Amino acid sequence: MADMDEAIYDSKQALPNKLLQEDGTITDITGAVVTGATDAYNAKPALPNKFLNPDGTCSTLNEIIASMIDTDIFIVVDELPEEGEPQKIYLVPNNKGGFDEYLWTGTGWDNIGMLEFDIDNFYTKDQTNANFLKKDNTTTYTPTTDYHPATKKYVDDAISTSITNALDASY
Repeated sequence: MADMDEAIYDSKQALPNKLLQEDGTITDITGAVVTGATDAYNAKPALPNKFLNPDGTCSTLNEIIASMIDTDIFIVVDELPEEGEPQKIYLVPNNKGGFDEYLWTGTGWDNIGMLEFDIDNFYTKDQTNANFLKKDNTTTYTPTTDYHPATKKYVDDAISTSITNALDASY
C-alpha cells in the first residue's frame, strides 16, 4: 500500500489552499474537486491531509480553523464593564457557586443564562481522605475483604509470615 500511496502523492503538485485526499483527488476547503493543476505552487509536492499555505508552509485543517476562529469566547470578570467585546460571553460569579452569562449586544448586556456546576456526585476533601489511601500513606491499614487495597508493608509482612510459616520457623 505504501508504494501505491507514494505513486498517488508523488504525481500531484501542491496547490495553495487545496487538500490532497487519500484517493489522490485534490479538493478545496468545501470539498469541491479541483480538476486542473494550472495553479501549481512553486512545484511543491502535495502532502496528504495538509494544505499548502501561500508562504510555502503546510497546515492541517484544524490548524487553519484554529487560526480563523476565536475559541476563547469566555471572559471571566468580577462585574460587567460599561461595554463589552462582541461575540464574547462574559461570566460573572454568582452566589450559587456558578456564573451568570452575559453577551454584549452593542448597546447593552443580555443575560443569556447561568453556568452551574453540579458537584453532588463528587467527593469532598474529608470524604476523599476517609475513602482513599494516599500515595505517601504512613498509617497502618489492614484490608478486611477481597479487593481492598493493600499497603506495601502489609504485603511484605504477609509474605514474610507465609515464608516463616512454610519453613516452620526453622531458618
